Amino acid sequence: MSLTAASDGMAQQESKGAPDSVGLRILSGAFLAALAVLLIWGGTPYFELMVALFAFAMTWEWAILTGYSYESLPGFAVSAATLTAVLLAGLDELVWALVVVAVVGGLILLIGGLMGFRKSGWAALGAVYLALPCIALIWLRHEADVGLFLVVWLMVVVWATDVGAYAAGRTIGGPRLAPSISPNKTWAGLIGGLSCAALFGAFIAWIEGDVPIGVLTATAVVVGIFAQVGDLLESKVKRHFDVKDSGNLIPGHGGVLDRVDGLLIAAPVFAIFVAVGQRG
Repeated sequence: MSLTAASDGMAQQESKGAPDSVGLRILSGAFLAALAVLLIWGGTPYFELMVALFAFAMTWEWAILTGYSYESLPGFAVSAATLTAVLLAGLDELVWALVVVAVVGGLILLIGGLMGFRKSGWAALGAVYLALPCIALIWLRHEADVGLFLVVWLMVVVWATDVGAYAAGRTIGGPRLAPSISPNKTWAGLIGGLSCAALFGAFIAWIEGDVPIGVLTATAVVVGIFAQVGDLLESKVKRHFDVKDSGNLIPGHGGVLDRVDGLLIAAPVFAIFVAVGQRG
């Protein structure tokens, strides 16, 4: 997924690292960014393996975050469904990947409800919430001739949104965007994030050439909006369960979910835009 610290900007508004962790954040972030670029560029099977690894890590963190055991039947089902969806998407069996997610999510709700499992709703949500962006990213990367561009463009736009939001929020301040969910996020941050998304989305499109820059600039704004929705959504979940970070797998950064929260919503939305554009 977005090993480029896609959600770092706005997430930092909620929990800033201590001064002695800044170096560690920079080093781990630079390493992950370089690794992501290498694997995205490498394509199949390296990109799919990266997505699978992150899918496993995300299902692990989601189980801990929402309070059900990863070793439980629902925990196993969420992980198995997500990894199976990644495998099927890698084989270009997109419909079957979506069917697996829908069926497993429904079964978790049904069986969990019958057995009195109180966390079945969170487990079922995890199956959908974590698998769909994995499917979307693989589908985008598999697009003939433009797959590399699409994934790089998406990553850059999400990253630019977060960095722009963080910079504008810290510099300008002003009215809070969603004080009950994330008190440090501001409307200035939102506008700054979307402005950076549009700027960098247009820039990457210009570098690529022979692509509709105007359309991609407008799409970047929409993707940026959903990236920030993803950031707020995970903040809401963490606040609900009274936790600071989703995990500690990434040195100096927290959990994987903390780093890719914006991408989890932005990736499926962008994939839909691309699919609609192809039909049009």
